[in-house]
Amino acid sequence: MSQAEAVSPGRMQVRTRADGVTVINDAYNAAPDAMRAALRALKAMAGNGRRAVAVLGEMADLGEHAAQVHREIGQQVAELGAGWLVAIGGADAGQYADAAAGTGTTVDRAANVAEAWELLRDGLRPGDVVLVKAADSAGLLALADKLNEEPGAVTAQA
Repeated sequence: MSQAEAVSPGRMQVRTRADGVTVINDAYNAAPDAMRAALRALKAMAGNGRRAVAVLGEMADLGEHAAQVHREIGQQVAELGAGWLVAIGGADAGQYADAAAGTGTTVDRAANVAEAWELLRDGLRPGDVVLVKAADSAGLLALADKLNEEPGAVTAQA
């Protein structure tokens, strides 16, 4: 098992950069249960000594329950004690942000991948554990790739 590799990109691919930031690329797809499981994995990987950073794009195909489900995921981010949430997208991403706001989790919104990259580039700290997760249609695979291609990009201080 230690030699196993993902067949397709964006499915719980974990890479630690030279600057100590660990990127969990799980941006290939996101259903509510998969999002919950990925957030639990983020918390476990961060442990008590590292900041857990949830970079979440919107989930797709949730119909009339979309707002409620996104809000529940935002609540889980806060309950797990994530240090930072970057919510990417429109109204549903706003549900993540609204649910986590005021809970001790730092919350930022980004309309798109470019805005999210600016936030992350300037805000990541050495040792952070970063989960990138969304529906494929959100385009976060490109963001995860960029995070992995930019070792040493960390500018924030602990």
